[in-house]
Amino acid sequence: MSNNCFWNETLKLGAILGALMSISTMLESYVVYYSAIPLVRASMIYLAEWLVVVVAYVWLMYRFTKSYSNRYFDEGAGFSFSQGFGFVITLSLFVAIMVGVTTTLFYSVMGFDGFIDGYIARIDELVAYMGANNIAMNSVAEDIELLRDNIRALQQPSMLSNILAAINNYVLSGLIIGLTIAAILRRKPVIVERNENE
Repeated sequence: MSNNCFWNETLKLGAILGALMSISTMLESYVVYYSAIPLVRASMIYLAEWLVVVVAYVWLMYRFTKSYSNRYFDEGAGFSFSQGFGFVITLSLFVAIMVGVTTTLFYSVMGFDGFIDGYIARIDELVAYMGANNIAMNSVAEDIELLRDNIRALQQPSMLSNILAAINNYVLSGLIIGLTIAAILRRKPVIVERNENE
């Protein structure tokens, strides 16, 4: 198998996974920080969407890796553990770069000030929710005010910062996913029977 096949497959499949995860990241950010959806409902939407996307991501990663193995390696044999693991890690890297770029574009278009305002509004909603449910907040009132001040002081991260943060997240998860998928799909060892007369 040539290096061109490897890079073509990882770029093509990485773009598909990257688009999925970019849309997911933007949707989650919109629901949590920019929308007027009440906190509890927004949390349920976020959790449901996150679970669906995680399952879809792992399933697609498995299907793409299996397809890559069947297409470019000996039929019935497949690739080695390291080849499968390397493919998953490379896919994860491309996904991370796409997510980092689209996150930067999303916050630039939507406005980082809107993110800060939405973040503080969610904290205020949480405090109001806890107060309405008779959950004591006195011990953390100063911490919450400090949190608000820290959020107000945030600066919009650069594209490089977003890409590095995404690489940290996706390559770390890719390690776990890659170890699992590569172990499942690796070619089975060939057992050579020895002739006892030799």
